[in-house]
Amino acid sequence: MLVFYDFETSSKEPFGQILNYYFVLTDASWHFYQELEGFVQLNPIQLPDVDAILTTKIDVGWLQENGESEAVAAQRIHAFLTAILAQYDTVTLVGFNSNAFDLNFLRGLLLRYGYNPYLKFKNKDALHFLHHVAFLYSDAFPWVKKVNQEHSYYSFSLEEMAKAFGVLQDQQSHTAKEDVMVLISLIQYMELFFKVSFSSFNPFQICDEENMVRALGRQRCRSDEFKWQYRSWASLAPHSGLWVCLKAFIEAGHTNNYLSCIYYKNPNKSFFVLEPNRDSDDLLTYQKILEMPLFIEFSKNPYRYFEMTKKNWDIEYQIHELGFNRLDLLLPLIQELYDHPDRWENRMQKLLETYQKSKNIQDKYFLQLYNRSYLNISKSCSQAGTYIKNRYVLGLLHKDPQEFQPFHVAFSRLRALSKEEDCPAFIYSLCQYYQSFSSTFSLSTDFL
Repeated sequence: MLVFYDFETSSKEPFGQILNYYFVLTDASWHFYQELEGFVQLNPIQLPDVDAILTTKIDVGWLQENGESEAVAAQRIHAFLTAILAQYDTVTLVGFNSNAFDLNFLRGLLLRYGYNPYLKFKNKDALHFLHHVAFLYSDAFPWVKKVNQEHSYYSFSLEEMAKAFGVLQDQQSHTAKEDVMVLISLIQYMELFFKVSFSSFNPFQICDEENMVRALGRQRCRSDEFKWQYRSWASLAPHSGLWVCLKAFIEAGHTNNYLSCIYYKNPNKSFFVLEPNRDSDDLLTYQKILEMPLFIEFSKNPYRYFEMTKKNWDIEYQIHELGFNRLDLLLPLIQELYDHPDRWENRMQKLLETYQKSKNIQDKYFLQLYNRSYLNISKSCSQAGTYIKNRYVLGLLHKDPQEFQPFHVAFSRLRALSKEEDCPAFIYSLCQYYQSFSSTFSLSTDFL
């Protein structure tokens, strides 16, 4: 069974919020069984990114009046998914670019309200299917080349592909339900046109032809210059999930930064289809890899790689870093907040004391997630000042500071857009929301 899903969100960053969601259960023959749709009110600490709303065109004023609370959305989604898992032996979650985007938002939403975010689904990203078909049937595939001021590239956006295959005639409306329906229509058309099965497609294939591919293989992948190209990979250790990109390994030789050429390939999320590779130069490069102390260490103890590459990102970029033991402790405390938000201060004090004693980063993550859950559930503006400043004014929560846009810059841009002729209503609505947010948290006087 397949569960197709899509989200429209307030940000591309995972500490943003789902604003519109849609799920539909189908079988391999495209019979529809159950669906779930909803629009979600913004939490008091959520300020939508301007670019996100320009894409979705969601009217946040309408959302606040007609949407459900995020807590209700989390409960409905969790109940819908767990009921499906209880009914069927094997269920696969399917989205478009979902393994890199939507899945993170889904897990973040569930954790935020006390639900275990690691539901036992298989995950399949339809974008991987699109790539696979394009590489295998390159001559028949309708390539869409885009050119901007910086470079040219081949587009694989859902809208561009749907138009190229003729399953979408007008502009995408960017509601979650329409995106899912467009995606299903696109896959159905591709199955008929290319005589391939989406349900049978395996995005993670490491064959073992004469023990060659498990050690060394090549993968067809995207390229800006060409429609596709080969990339060569070498395995560090069977079943470790660690692979060395040979091209990156050669480039790393100039800086001795060999960690940069190692990649972890998750079988439940990655697009990794390897073919045999007997290129003599690649074989020589692989022999060099086998002889280097760093790679020998990782082949014996793969976990060392993960220790050496830990990211100093906000916990909501990497909720797996909380650890399963602390997950079991966190969930009942979040559930307690529903009935007893008045216990937050005492709980926070104890959690802070624990962290000050242990200095364990997981205790810090635990404290942060619990505090943010309180801010969402209690709607306490008085306690949110530090979080608001760090996220929207200083950008301390963003993993890429260069992409961060401070509140005053975003608000100035929004005001300029609202003054343009024929400005759409959703821009005015967002501008009003920014003004209200600014007044609520005194951003224009205290922080700017």
